[in-house]
Amino acid sequence: MDVDFSRLEQLAAKLNQSSESLNEAIRLVETKFAQLRLGVEASVELERSPVLSGGTPIGEVVSYFAYVKRTGKWGLYFIDIEDSGEELSCEPFSQASREYRLKAINKVPELVKRLEQKAEELLKEIRSSQQTVESILEKQA
Repeated sequence: MDVDFSRLEQLAAKLNQSSESLNEAIRLVETKFAQLRLGVEASVELERSPVLSGGTPIGEVVSYFAYVKRTGKWGLYFIDIEDSGEELSCEPFSQASREYRLKAINKVPELVKRLEQKAEELLKEIRSSQQTVESILEKQA
């Protein structure tokens, strides 16, 4: 049996080179998030998958693309959560499959918007708390 792998080798080289360029771009996004030091977690939904038992749906798993702090480190992660709210997995972006990373790239603008919303919410909460403390202190004076 004579099989010619030359075309497949060329495609593999191009695919790997393109994937590495994509990985570098997302590393720059992750670095930018880290430099901002927002201290805010946010996520966007990637997909929903049914949990089956004998072919019958018994639940659902939602996969998220997120900027969160895990094991003391801020970064981009893929998080799977059961419909019960239990976190099933949390995988760093860099370790995920190419397919998953491609899905996530298109969600970066949505993730940025979600981070903005969460930061604005936190800022309002901080300001409100600050006013409460100031009010308490004024009454003590």
